[in-house]
Amino acid sequence: MTGDQQVTVEGAYRIAVEHHQAGRLNEAEAICRHLIAQVPGFPDAHHMLGLLLHQAGHSEEALPVLENALALMPDNPAVHFNLGNALKATGDLAQAVSHYRIVIGTLPDNPDVLNNFGTALHELGDLAEAEIHLRRATQVQPSSCNAWANLCTVLADFGKYSDAEKAGRQAVTIAPEFGNAHYNLGNALSQQHRLEEAIHHFQEAIRLEPALAIAHNNLANAFLAQGRFTEATLEYQRTTELAPQVPLFHSNFVSSLQYGGNDDQVIATAAGKWAAQHGSPPVGEVVPLANNPDPDRPLRIGYVSPDFRRHSVAWFADAFICAHDQEQFAVTCYYNNGFEDEVTERFRNASNTWRDIFNLSDEATAKIVRDDGIDILIDLAGHSMKNRMPLFALHPAPVQATYLGFPGTTGLETIDYRLTDAWADPEGGGDQWYTEQLVRLEGGFLCYTPPSAAPDVGPVPALGARQVTFGSFNNLSKLTPEAINVWAKILDAVPGSRLILKTKALTDTGAQERVRELFQNNGIAGDRLELLALVPDTMGHLSVYNRVDIALDTFPYNGTTTTVEALWMGVPTITLSGDRHASRVGTSIMNMVGLDNLIATQEDEYVAKAAALATNLDELAELRSGMRDRMRGSRLLDAEGFTRTLEGAYRQMWRTWCAST
Repeated sequence: MTGDQQVTVEGAYRIAVEHHQAGRLNEAEAICRHLIAQVPGFPDAHHMLGLLLHQAGHSEEALPVLENALALMPDNPAVHFNLGNALKATGDLAQAVSHYRIVIGTLPDNPDVLNNFGTALHELGDLAEAEIHLRRATQVQPSSCNAWANLCTVLADFGKYSDAEKAGRQAVTIAPEFGNAHYNLGNALSQQHRLEEAIHHFQEAIRLEPALAIAHNNLANAFLAQGRFTEATLEYQRTTELAPQVPLFHSNFVSSLQYGGNDDQVIATAAGKWAAQHGSPPVGEVVPLANNPDPDRPLRIGYVSPDFRRHSVAWFADAFICAHDQEQFAVTCYYNNGFEDEVTERFRNASNTWRDIFNLSDEATAKIVRDDGIDILIDLAGHSMKNRMPLFALHPAPVQATYLGFPGTTGLETIDYRLTDAWADPEGGGDQWYTEQLVRLEGGFLCYTPPSAAPDVGPVPALGARQVTFGSFNNLSKLTPEAINVWAKILDAVPGSRLILKTKALTDTGAQERVRELFQNNGIAGDRLELLALVPDTMGHLSVYNRVDIALDTFPYNGTTTTVEALWMGVPTITLSGDRHASRVGTSIMNMVGLDNLIATQEDEYVAKAAALATNLDELAELRSGMRDRMRGSRLLDAEGFTRTLEGAYRQMWRTWCAST
C-alpha cells in the first residue's frame, strides 16, 4: 500500500465513522464494504462492518466479518466485545461469554461489558457470577438503568426478591419511561405475591411499550393468580397475537382455558391451533429412529419435566420414578428448570440417567434423547409453565405419551397416548376431544407420596371451637364465582360456620379485597372468612389443616395436591364431579380412597353433603382418626402396585409400536 493509498483509506474510514455516529448506517456500511473490497487487510473496516450488521439486526451475517476483524487484530478488546454481542444475539451464549471474559481481563470496569457479560451469564443459568458482574456495573455506573433492571432480573431468579425489588425500583427511578424497568420490577413484586403492585408495573410497561409481549404474558399470570379469569385470558390472547412465534406464550393461553367454565371443545380447539402453529417441525428435523423393535426387551423410559423440585407434580412423580423395576426399565429424567432443591436431588439419585436440558434447544435435546436410545418419552407438563411441547413435535422417541402435569389434550399428533383413569375420563365420555389415545390405568391414575414429616392429625376442630370450619387451600385461579356462590350456600346452611382460605396469592391486599367482595355479594360477612397467605415450610402449612373440619374442593377445576394433603391431615373433602378431566380429579381421588360418598354430581347435592357432614361430628371424628390408615391401605399410596400397572401400560404401548414397525 502506498502512502497516498493509506491517506485515502484512512480518510474514507473517518467518513464512515462520521456516518455511523450520525446514524447514517447505510452510508457507513457502503464505505466499509468498498474499503474491504479495495484493501482486504484493513482491520477497522471489517470491525465497523460487523458492528453495523449486528446493529441492523443481521447478527448471523456479522459473525464472519467480526471473526475476520479478530484475525487481523486478535488483541483488540472492542472486537472481542462486539463479537461477543453478535454471538449472544444469535444464541451462542457460551462463545459470547468466552469473548466477554477476554474483554473483562483488559477492561474490568467497563459498564457495558459488565452488563452484557452479566446478562449472558444469567441466560446460561450462572446466576451467582451474573450477580457479581451486574452489581459491579451498577457501582461503576450508578445511573445505568439497564444495569439496575438486569440486576433486578438476576436477583429475582436467584430468589432474592427484596433485593430484586430494590434494584427494580432504582431502575424505574432513573428511567421512569423505560418499559423494561417496570416489567422487571413487576416480576420482582409478583414473585413476592404482591400482585396488585405487580399489575400496576406490568400495565406501565405495556403503556410505554405496547408490543412488549412478555409484559402482557406476565400481566395475564398476575390476573390469573388473583382469579380474574376473563382479564387473564384476554391478555394471554393478546400475547399470542404479538408474539405468534413463541410456543410458551401460546401454551399459556391454552392452559388458561382450563380455568372457568370452558368446555372440552373450546379447550381442544385451542390446543389444536397451538399444534398447527408450533407442532410441525422444519423439514429434516425429524430423524429416523434406530430402536430395536423387540417387544419383550428391557425399555428405556424418559421423563421430561420442569417440576423435579418442590412442586405438586413431584409428589406424584416420586412414587413411580423411585419404584420402577430396574431390570426391565431404565429411567432417564430430562429436567427443564434452572432451579434445584433437595427434591431435585432425590429425583437425580432415583434416575438411572439425569439430563439438564433447560438451556438446550429442542433440536439439541432431541438429539440427546435419540442418542440415549429412549423407547418411550413421557411428558409431565403438557401446556403448563416451562413445558417442552416443541421437543415432542420432533418425535425423538418411538412412543410418546403425556401424563400428570396438565388436565387436557396437548393437541400434538406426535404424542401417542395420554395416561388417565376411568373416573377422571369415563369410557366414551370425551375421547374425541383428545388427539392422544387415552390409556385408563386400572385403580386410578395418581399415586401420592406423603411428606416424610408431617404434623400429627389433631382432633375435630369443631369439638373445641363449637363451630364448624370449612377450608380450601387451592389457588385463587381455581376459585370461580360459581364455587363461591355454592360455598356461600353451605355457610348459610351451617349457622355459625366459618371458612378458611389459604393460598400464596392472599399475600396481596387486592386479592383479599376481591375475595371478600365476592363473598359479600353472596351474603357472607367478612368476619366469617379467614384469609391466610403462604406458609413456606411444609410442617407449618400442613398444621393449618388441624384447624379445618371439612375441605371444599374447587370446581370446575378440582384440586389435586390440596385434596390429598387435606386427606393426609384427616380432613374429608367434598368434591363436585363435572364433565371433563379437570373437574373429575376429585372424583378419582375419592374413589381411590373409598370415599365416593363425598362426591356430588349437582351443586345442590354438594351443598347438602357438606351441610350433612358438618352436623355429624361423630362421623367427622371417625373419618379424621382413621384417614391416614385408610390412605395407606388404598391404591393412592401403593407405589409398588401403581408402578407395576404403569409399567404394564408402557409395555403394551411398546408392543403396539413393535407390531407396527
